[in-house]
Amino acid sequence: MISRTAVLAVAIAFLSIVLALVTYTSFQAALVEQQVNQELEEMFAEPEYTEAGIVLSGIRTVDYKPADILLDEPVRVGFFVGYQAGEEIPPDIARIADERLKEATGKDVEVTIGFAVAQQTAR
Repeated sequence: MISRTAVLAVAIAFLSIVLALVTYTSFQAALVEQQVNQELEEMFAEPEYTEAGIVLSGIRTVDYKPADILLDEPVRVGFFVGYQAGEEIPPDIARIADERLKEATGKDVEVTIGFAVAQQTAR
């Protein structure tokens, strides 16, 4: 009877630890995603980008799962920016975004940016 109680207590303790770990890593992954989105919004709201007509689209992906935290994998971020035809995109925009996201999250980051050229007819 005592051995069965001990086995049951160990099993409950193990499952509690696993549940706590899953909860913690899920929270951390969601926090990183929130930090990435906030930093991107702030970056593209700066005059350097708004005056050049560079706009962050709503299409963003943050690939960072709880298992990535445990395996120390980088945060993979992909997003699109739009700009007016004839405007020039800063050549190091991916590097700048990468550095800002690393600073904001404290994690290694891999950034992929897609560009969409906008054209508009005269009114």
